[in-house]
Amino acid sequence: MATLGAVGALNGIEISSTLFSQTVFGALCGFVGVCVAVPLAFAINVTRYWI
Repeated sequence: MATLGAVGALNGIEISSTLFSQTVFGALCGFVGVCVAVPLAFAINVTRYWI
């Protein structure tokens, strides 16, 4: 989860031009990365022993 959050935060920082927008977009994109990672981790853990 932390990896996708960090990737999202770095992406948000890279796509922005000012310090304020880097802060805002870094936090928002990091949050989106974590929101993607949580259901993905849940699905992997639930289906781990199905095979």
